[in-house]
Amino acid sequence: MDNMTGLQTARILARHDIPVVGMAKNPDHPCCHTQACEEIVACDVAGPELIEALKKLNLGQKAVLYPCTDLSVLLISRHREELKDLFYVVLPDSQVVELLIDKVKFLTWAQEQNLPIPPTFFLRTRADAEKAARELNFPCVMKPAVKSPKWQSLAKVKVYKLSSAAEFLACYDRCADWSELFMVQEWIEGGDSTLYSCNCYFNAASQPLVTFIARKLRQWPPQTGTSCLGEEVRNDTVLEQSIDLFRRSNFHGLGYLEFKRDERTGKHFIIEPNIGRPTGRSAIAEAGGVDLLYTKYCDVLGRPLPENITQKYRGTKWIYIRRDLQSAAHYWRRGELSFLQWLRSVRGPKGYALFDWKDQTPFWLDLKHAVSCLIHRRKQDQDAPSEPKVSSVASLPSEPKVVDFNIHGRVGIRLIDPSPADAAAVAKQLGPMQLPLSQDPDITIRFVNKLPLAGLRYVEFEGSGFTDEGFFLLKSNKRPAKVKIDFEQIGSRCEIVCETGLRSVPLLMAILNFTLLSKDCVPLHASAFTHQGKGILLTGWSKGGKTEALLAFAQHGARYVGDEWIILSGDGEKMYGIPENIRLWEWHLDNAPKVRSQVSRQDRFLFRAIHWVEGLQRLAPVKLLGSALPMLRKQLNVCLKPEVIFGGTQGPFEAKPEKLFLLLSDNDATVRVERADPLTIAHQMSSSVRFEQVTLMEQYLASKFADPSLKSDFIENAHKMQDIMLLRALQGKEAYTVRHPYPVSFEQLYEAMLPFVESSN
Repeated sequence: MDNMTGLQTARILARHDIPVVGMAKNPDHPCCHTQACEEIVACDVAGPELIEALKKLNLGQKAVLYPCTDLSVLLISRHREELKDLFYVVLPDSQVVELLIDKVKFLTWAQEQNLPIPPTFFLRTRADAEKAARELNFPCVMKPAVKSPKWQSLAKVKVYKLSSAAEFLACYDRCADWSELFMVQEWIEGGDSTLYSCNCYFNAASQPLVTFIARKLRQWPPQTGTSCLGEEVRNDTVLEQSIDLFRRSNFHGLGYLEFKRDERTGKHFIIEPNIGRPTGRSAIAEAGGVDLLYTKYCDVLGRPLPENITQKYRGTKWIYIRRDLQSAAHYWRRGELSFLQWLRSVRGPKGYALFDWKDQTPFWLDLKHAVSCLIHRRKQDQDAPSEPKVSSVASLPSEPKVVDFNIHGRVGIRLIDPSPADAAAVAKQLGPMQLPLSQDPDITIRFVNKLPLAGLRYVEFEGSGFTDEGFFLLKSNKRPAKVKIDFEQIGSRCEIVCETGLRSVPLLMAILNFTLLSKDCVPLHASAFTHQGKGILLTGWSKGGKTEALLAFAQHGARYVGDEWIILSGDGEKMYGIPENIRLWEWHLDNAPKVRSQVSRQDRFLFRAIHWVEGLQRLAPVKLLGSALPMLRKQLNVCLKPEVIFGGTQGPFEAKPEKLFLLLSDNDATVRVERADPLTIAHQMSSSVRFEQVTLMEQYLASKFADPSLKSDFIENAHKMQDIMLLRALQGKEAYTVRHPYPVSFEQLYEAMLPFVESSN
């Protein structure tokens, strides 16, 4: 039940007044929140636990089984003797099940039977892959012979489409341990709509009682994914070849055969069979007036067959709404699908993958889950910098690979043995500061494949802990991680050890800020720019308006220095920026039309979709949709690189801070600028900096809990150093306080501040 196939099957049977008991590995899956099941039993439907759970069910009578995954079909087939007194197992002989599910056996048999299949190779070793790379015509597709649990958890797509021998071998190397056996086939030219299928049911005499022909119109992901929009069609070639194949194999039960028509030659090739179970698009038959799944039920129990078992070719469609919107957006961005074309494509009688007027909860929960995943991906990946080049320190292969970051000649950071993804994650935190170091690094981040945690004791459960080897952080951006930090090293030469695969190095910016203190520099939570040659420093509490003032002056030719964190030299003569991407909310873009024009069509489409959902909720309130709206509204933002906002060549991200502005939002409707005492601002900002370092201090105290003998005088006295250095750096600066409403008009903010920015006193 934790997939759309199970949900559709349960609904179809329930509409025929058949009591349904579901089974699911994840009972919290959106599809399990349906009214179609009388009960849902939690068990691993892909493992031996399924058979034991079935034997323990107390249904009071013999029941009909509808497995919904290949692994479930295999398990039930192999244990049919144990289940025969409890369930009707509607499958062909075991050897036929193994033949049609095992891709290797099936394709070998198909070749012997002279059935139309694409040129195919089987991969057990790297040598097999190399042989296939030499003999294949590219592009090709690669997939496992049987979808193992590891493949299903790690693969992002149904199959991989690969355009060259090098790309194919690289993909094989990455996925080699995800399955014991892979198959690779030459790609058959044709779009989504050249993929045809036959859903059918054969009785015990291998006679087809029901057949239903359909084709895909769109799929997600495009070209190699799962159908998200299909329609019933007439294709006698697909029908005849499907009946022929299943009869040859003495088939019994539910069957599905997929074909692809080569758009160059018109020839149909068999792609793959699915047997013993419903498929994602089985429900299109019921929507088209053909009782496919109910026919199996009646046939097994010896009841009269339904009246509706003959396809009438009404042009019925089947749609997975969310996935089809994703697919349509893909083709729209490519200029291959207009809104009117999409509208025409979904018109007509239809069935739905998840949506049902009388059973809406699975649909809305699926949408909510998808939005949560989108939010997480956007936070991690939105406008991330390109992966830094990972180079070897020497030509010897045994030497470690390194990536160096030079923070304005003040602090050096070196990554040891990062993967390209690791290096990109750090670059996202530090910006484009990748430069060679002329001296030993101040901070070394060493990446390892495995960071052992034998004997781990938690401080914060699943958040931090310690072993005899040291203190470990176990989360990074709320995701599981393994990072070893020695807090006694912070402020001098510091090494952080990370298990590879992190999205970000926890506490990196805080450790950098503490290290700067030892270099006679002080970090300031601030933004900075130059206007007509003058260096302007904007500071304040988080969300006080620093970024808004920065954006306001960006519209009038200001040059970017930095946002979020600014480094001040101890004498106050220099300020340096760390050029991170800048987050802009939709109201920011309304204030900056030139910047709005630079926002990707994908993000603009997302904004419109969110507003459409808001409008829908106002017209027809839905509880689940209402609870998802706050999360949706949080996505009305984009992260843009500084050069997109400021234009032109960026850098060197440094200037002399000549004027200081403290920004505060209040409930007054006007913008007011007043002269201020720079030392008062220094004291205020010392508190702001300490607030931003709270997370590091929390973990430092956790490490002291783990090891009471640990003590860092540097960390414990850092706030005193920051106070002194901020007072010294800001002393004598021309300073102002800016009070403004929030949100604030960029133009009003600019006009109010400009006279003070340009003044010579």
